[in-house]
Amino acid sequence: MARCNKIILLMLVTCSAVSCQNAFPEKPAQAVYLFKDKDGLYQYLFATGKEKLIYKLQDWQVFLDEPYKISGDTLTIGLVGQEANSQKDMGINYSNYYISIDLKTGKNRESREIQYTTDYAHKQLTIKTIDIDSESRQKTISDTTMPYQGGVYWYRGRSFNDGTGLFYSEHTVGNKTVYSESGNLYYTKLTEDGGSETDWLVMNQGLDPKFGNGFLQPQFDPTGTYVIGTFIPGFLKKPAALYKITIADKKMQVIKEGQFINPRFSADGKFVLFSRNAEMNQKEAFESEVYILNLQTLEETKIGNASFAQWDQK
Repeated sequence: MARCNKIILLMLVTCSAVSCQNAFPEKPAQAVYLFKDKDGLYQYLFATGKEKLIYKLQDWQVFLDEPYKISGDTLTIGLVGQEANSQKDMGINYSNYYISIDLKTGKNRESREIQYTTDYAHKQLTIKTIDIDSESRQKTISDTTMPYQGGVYWYRGRSFNDGTGLFYSEHTVGNKTVYSESGNLYYTKLTEDGGSETDWLVMNQGLDPKFGNGFLQPQFDPTGTYVIGTFIPGFLKKPAALYKITIADKKMQVIKEGQFINPRFSADGKFVLFSRNAEMNQKEAFESEVYILNLQTLEETKIGNASFAQWDQK
């Protein structure tokens, strides 16, 4: 019996670093929220490997494509609103609304509405933001009128005064912003005198608007020393991949080849949450496979399917 114990102990001591990591894989400390259009909001817990329903949608409801917000134990999510009218001789009247959910009790209520209205001549756009308290009392927070530059339907919701284009995304941490424009990556830092300094990180050799071919969806790592970005290849170009770009010297490195949509760092910087393989589900809503990537082992783990996903901010 003592000899068996020694053999078992020897096996545990001499296992390689890689095999030990595979035997005892590290799990993220954060949970992940899975937003499923025409279904609901779920929380995925790595400790249990299961999804927990947070908010059930009606069949006609669709999530806004924007991050949720957490304040204390209150989670706020955005939903696509209804279009009152969109006739050529009447202007456009459209609204999105927001639901606040008490994570302790599960109770929810409408807490904000944003109304978009154009005039008869389609030359002005009015955006009104209304907060709604727990007693259903409404209070106008802002009411702004601006020149109207046209409305565009996106994957979900309606975007007014769109001037940035489809291939634009940004991420800000503190006084630093990294953004993608037409497949190029730029870095901006606020200066002490209130100004800003902008420099390029990656200059793409021309964006092919039909096939992509550019660096998109950049994200700072938690230390702010480097950026990750997903490379979307053009027709017969080099393969899609997740890239690492160091800010100090603009050095580029392929982390892993493959499709990495909306990559997001975990708070400790050890994992990247991402999606791939978008398809229409049985409820006629687009969903993607959701994964996490262990940046140390480069192992991918699928955690579910969703329209989009976010790390828990807690």
